[in-house]
Amino acid sequence: MPTVYRRLTPASPARWTRQHTWIGSAIPKFLTADSLVNGYKSGLDIDVRWSPKKLAAGDSAFVTVALTNQNAGHDLPTGDPEYFITFALRVVDEHERMVQDTTFRIGQEWQWWPEARKLSDNRLKPLEQRTYSVAVAIPSLPLNFEVIVTSHRMTIENAKAMGLLGKYPIKAVIYRREFTL
Repeated sequence: MPTVYRRLTPASPARWTRQHTWIGSAIPKFLTADSLVNGYKSGLDIDVRWSPKKLAAGDSAFVTVALTNQNAGHDLPTGDPEYFITFALRVVDEHERMVQDTTFRIGQEWQWWPEARKLSDNRLKPLEQRTYSVAVAIPSLPLNFEVIVTSHRMTIENAKAMGLLGKYPIKAVIYRREFTL
């Protein structure tokens, strides 16, 4: 965080302080906002690779996604315990039939009733890298691959329970990559 000389409030004297320059979870506060268009830079570094580079029908491909908490300086995601990140690998054939749809989740899971209890926590520690490899059977070529990383504010179930579904943004795509093999 850069050091700046400024007032923290209109009534306070100016002083040296730190300035938060990141956008946080990238989830906008309004349904019409788009955080990627507005210059969001994630603390999460995402590297996508596949092998082998040359494929034929009947082969297996391996798609590897490495996620590194490179720039956050804290567990990722952080803040509200409802926050979580998903990354999805979708593979579609030339006729737009789904060949594979795999999703992984990073974050905490909680039971809120009858009392709050943490069920799991697989957040990324600062500078931690986690690698996921997915085997994909290649029925025919070409295949279209899509990797999507999404930051979630809360689950759909909790948004429904709070009356927020469709009224308040609960997630934002922070990374998308498409490639054809």
